[in-house]
Amino acid sequence: MGGTKLKANTEGEDFRVRSAARKRERMRAKLLEATMAVCAERGPQAAIIEDVLNTAGVSRGTFYAHFDSLQKAIATLGHELADEAVHIFRTMYEHITDPVLHTAVGPQLVLTRAMMEPSWGKIIAQSEDFSKRSDFVAAIRGHLVEGRKRGDFRLVDVDAAVDLHIGALVRGAEQLQAKKRGRATYIREVSRMLLLAAGTSEQRALEAARWAEQDLKQRAPGTLSWWRSEQKRVASVAGEPSQ
Repeated sequence: MGGTKLKANTEGEDFRVRSAARKRERMRAKLLEATMAVCAERGPQAAIIEDVLNTAGVSRGTFYAHFDSLQKAIATLGHELADEAVHIFRTMYEHITDPVLHTAVGPQLVLTRAMMEPSWGKIIAQSEDFSKRSDFVAAIRGHLVEGRKRGDFRLVDVDAAVDLHIGALVRGAEQLQAKKRGRATYIREVSRMLLLAAGTSEQRALEAARWAEQDLKQRAPGTLSWWRSEQKRVASVAGEPSQ
């Protein structure tokens, strides 16, 4: 009898712990969503905590129970966006071993989301934490190093090539917020030019960039929720045919 009662008490305690953890995680996600909305509107540098509190509908005490400062929340947001980008890429393209194709599709995946989900794109364009995230940078570096080993890329300084890629993505995400037409072409051209800068032949770069564009059109709608939800609206605004 005593053992049964102890087991019931333990199970009840475990349930309360799990319930509290889920509640805390939901609040954390809500605060990060509010931070993203404010940063997208004002920019990370101009964001103030009062706007985040008002957007989330929470008290200052609730915010500080999850984050030490607004800067910490913004950094966490940048980190999680970068981790998410790497996870999506690996999930969709783990079957691809060609570093040229990896280097072609990676920028197109990031920039297409920046186009289709403007709030996400604004964070990418303005958040240093996204571009400095080690896993994100490591993924780009890995593709470039592998391509150099295989003779696909002619790189003297890999660090310079990585910085070029990061700069193109950050600037590209910013540009896509202002462009109204020709955005699909812009994204494809960024991909092609990065391959050319890495030393890929003109023909190979063009083929890889076109492959990446078409593969995303076929694969993403059934895989990425943001692609499905934003696709037709953005195509209409951009004056481009929906896919």
